[in-house]
Amino acid sequence: MKGVHAILGLRGYGKSRLFRALCADHTRLIIADTLGEHGELGTVVDESGLQSGLSGAPVSYRFVLRPLDYAVMEWLERVAASREGCCLAVDEIDMWYSDSRSPIGYGLRALVMYGRHYDQTLIAVARRPFNMSRDVTSQADLWCFPMREPRDRQYVKDVSAFDPGELRVLEMGMIDGNEVILRTELARVGARGTEVGEFNLETGQYRF
Repeated sequence: MKGVHAILGLRGYGKSRLFRALCADHTRLIIADTLGEHGELGTVVDESGLQSGLSGAPVSYRFVLRPLDYAVMEWLERVAASREGCCLAVDEIDMWYSDSRSPIGYGLRALVMYGRHYDQTLIAVARRPFNMSRDVTSQADLWCFPMREPRDRQYVKDVSAFDPGELRVLEMGMIDGNEVILRTELARVGARGTEVGEFNLETGQYRF
């Protein structure tokens, strides 16, 4: 799954599951684990550990780092942009770029605008599309879960002409006494237009 991908939607609708599914096949992977939830996807490191692990240009790697501030996040973006074939996966990117008009750093801009020339991938997750930089969404395939917030829906409509408010939750169930979503509609908006399918939160699988 190459290119730029933005996963958008409410908490609890399957964004983290889809994030893991899109990361699964990448053999050169750096994860910016904003909330510390994805340690199982690779070797957890700090900045020095990442530098050491990437020294010598390894053929494959999967590293997970939790940025503590924007300076570290921007450094991670530059590291990923400097490595051919690298996938940078950023969970909760709207914590780092909290306005759709926010300028993005040089490394992220390089990944978004020119990454395909170097076989690079960006996977970004945001709860609030309204807060996500248009420098990212302008180049991304949008993976949309159902949304309620009018500003988020309008943001997606503005950049894609698709209203994610039309998507439906398909199945609810009980887990540990709480009602949770088990299946939901999922839209992928990209060069091929809008494809609407379904996503299974229990298995992490999607189909269109």
